[in-house]
Amino acid sequence: MADRRASILLKRGARDPLLQGPLLAPLQKFGGVVFPYSPQVTYSTKATWQGFPNLTHTNYQPQIYARTENPTIALNNCTFTATTLEDATYMFSAMHFFKTVTKMSFGVKDPNRGSPPPVLNFSAYGDAMFRDVPVVITDFTVVYPNDVDYVNIEVNGSKINVPIKMDFTIQLAINMPINDVKNNFTLTDFANGNLIKQKKGYV
Repeated sequence: MADRRASILLKRGARDPLLQGPLLAPLQKFGGVVFPYSPQVTYSTKATWQGFPNLTHTNYQPQIYARTENPTIALNNCTFTATTLEDATYMFSAMHFFKTVTKMSFGVKDPNRGSPPPVLNFSAYGDAMFRDVPVVITDFTVVYPNDVDYVNIEVNGSKINVPIKMDFTIQLAINMPINDVKNNFTLTDFANGNLIKQKKGYV
């Protein structure tokens, strides 16, 4: 049975070098972050129409289609809890993951310097909803609450405190491959679900 939980995964999964270090090792079995509780998912798409220029003596200006904007996905109330030491470590690793994948490769010692943050796969609720949607993270926000208890854990030899409950907010922008859109997209295939069956990430 396919996993229908919300997730944000690296395209190379558990093989990705980012997951080989001790801070992100708890995410390796998934290849990224699988949310332990369902976040609130907001999907937004927008068609831009423009008024016909310089048309006089009319009460109803005709609208000219310009483009359809890139869809966005907002994940709110992404809750993590630390009911066990394993859960607390997973919470920390998830937080560190989102800090990591919003940064580019940089520095003279980095062999991949100049590479942008990675394109990720977002999935939730089953194949016909969100399946391996290629996304980039445009905003990651986390609040360290002051009204809950904190627990002690050890990460990579360092002792830290994490809250027993924490919420993330994540903004995603869909980033479809240009060649795939050019060569495979048709409105008919989108409407009848063929693109969904091909698991190309169109939403």
